[in-house]
Amino acid sequence: MKLIKSIIFLTILCCQNSTYLFGQPSSENRLIQNSMPKSNIYWLGEGHATTLNYDIAFDLYCKIDSAFGVNYILLESSFLQTHHLNNYMKSGDSNHLNLAFSTSIGTFGWTKEHKSYYERIYAHEQKKTKENRIQFVGIDIEHGYWHTHKFIIDSLLPSSIPDSNRIISQIRQPLRYSIDFLNYYKQLYDDVIQNEEDYKLMLGWQYELIKYLIKNIYNITYCQSFPSSLWNNTRDSLIYENFKWHNERLHFAENIAFVLLVIDPIFQAKTKEGTTYIAGHIAYKKPEVSQSEYRILYTKSSFNLPTFFIPRFARWMFGNKKYIRTRAFNNDKIWSKVSGISFLKKRKNRDFNYPLSVDSIPQKIDLVGNRKKGYQNRDYFQYIILVRNSPACTPLKNKF
Repeated sequence: MKLIKSIIFLTILCCQNSTYLFGQPSSENRLIQNSMPKSNIYWLGEGHATTLNYDIAFDLYCKIDSAFGVNYILLESSFLQTHHLNNYMKSGDSNHLNLAFSTSIGTFGWTKEHKSYYERIYAHEQKKTKENRIQFVGIDIEHGYWHTHKFIIDSLLPSSIPDSNRIISQIRQPLRYSIDFLNYYKQLYDDVIQNEEDYKLMLGWQYELIKYLIKNIYNITYCQSFPSSLWNNTRDSLIYENFKWHNERLHFAENIAFVLLVIDPIFQAKTKEGTTYIAGHIAYKKPEVSQSEYRILYTKSSFNLPTFFIPRFARWMFGNKKYIRTRAFNNDKIWSKVSGISFLKKRKNRDFNYPLSVDSIPQKIDLVGNRKKGYQNRDYFQYIILVRNSPACTPLKNKF
């Protein structure tokens, strides 16, 4: 019975309907038309592998940068990927951009539109000096941890480590499987914590970065064994921890940052401190980091689903395809539960003034959803953008 239900669900998920798009930007009609209020952090929640994501994100970024100057773009990416992106931004060498995408082959982010997004940002940044160009900051945990492991060995550590009493001297041992990484990096992280002064002497100015990466590799390999619901909440808590680590060094309260994350970390999942929304958590728990938050609501958007997200027993339905073109049936289902959401679904393109102010939305519409008692929509969001039936992104075909 479970197999039959899964087949029926996946069949519905992959059905296509006619393309209808809210907010299609054009050369004559930019998506974001009204002026931006000044803030130090602008949050944008997006749905993976949806083409219009990147038009909206680029348009918002250009408008904020032109008005106030953006210092940082925070991404749902690892440190390693943003390391390569920053090298690309300074040099323009496409090999660095290729390296960045080689760390995410086969994922939702491995698409032509996503790659083009960074090329467009680079072109925009050409009017600035290399020192003043945007800096990307990856606040996600190290998903491609085997790439990060190699980066630590090749780029951050000396060719030989004389102190054989420290666990890090074993870092070049063969690590084949996730459990091998977990066992080694757990021991390594514990060793770093217990012998901090030794590691500081050994690693010098790179100590804090190496410790950060070690912790992230340990965190993701540990979390991979969790059920999906627990994994999501734990991962989002770790994203918050990474945000705090970067904030201590980059001081987001004193700069301007544009944040592009998937919807869940901004909106849906709980942090370990119990606050339901990361953006809200930062706003209320870290008052020195005041912010505006931007939120995209998706309805019936199209996206490409990597086949490895499909349960193994059902993959035979799709043959050898690596991606499945789908409708965001789940997002539509989520928002249909929100009281008054039909107000947004029924709006016509001509009725929208982008972005739509939360204060202009009837109070009966609860955008926050299951919010904490006493919090209103405006406590979390200032604006929303509704996208309908955006085309799916196109996966990159060539591996680097």
